[in-house]
Amino acid sequence: MRRQAANGSWTYPGRRPRASTDYDLLETYRQLGFLVDMFGFTHRHPALAAAAGYVLAHQSAQGDLRGIYGNQVSPNYTAALIGLLSKAGYGEDPRVERAFDGLEASRQDDGGWALPLRTRGRKLDALDEPQTITGDPAQPFSHLITGIVLRAYAAHPRHRESTSAQKAAELLAARFFEPDAYPDKAGPPTGPSSAFLSG
Repeated sequence: MRRQAANGSWTYPGRRPRASTDYDLLETYRQLGFLVDMFGFTHRHPALAAAAGYVLAHQSAQGDLRGIYGNQVSPNYTAALIGLLSKAGYGEDPRVERAFDGLEASRQDDGGWALPLRTRGRKLDALDEPQTITGDPAQPFSHLITGIVLRAYAAHPRHRESTSAQKAAELLAARFFEPDAYPDKAGPPTGPSSAFLSG
């Protein structure tokens, strides 16, 4: 906590090869994981409250959290961050609710989630584009991205019971030991670590 900045963030310690990436938001996500999942911090702690303010300041008009993927929509990082905030007691915060609204709006037609830029056949070089790439909802869901998003739903006392969560869980269960629909996420979902973030 001594390394936390006044604005609630933590400074990323490594190289910053991609100008469009908010590396301090990425590092703040990492530190939030330690505080919430390892040490049980909640919204009552001033360090956690400051970090939550910093994270939620990255919310777009559509409700998702932008920065780690530049100006591109990232259901995985949005969900990972609001999942931690939900665990920390921010489940009823209207900004967290708006983030869930954004996740609902970004679902694929089949009921799961994918990176919008990948549904257009784009790779991570697209993160440097200033214009947000609109996804193709007709493309199939990604089990990697859907697994990450489901963690946020599971962390929220109300959204875990939703029809969306149930549908996505059924889709994900049907994909066990199958390759992902997107070639850069080709590993099968064989255990808890398979749904972790990848870049």
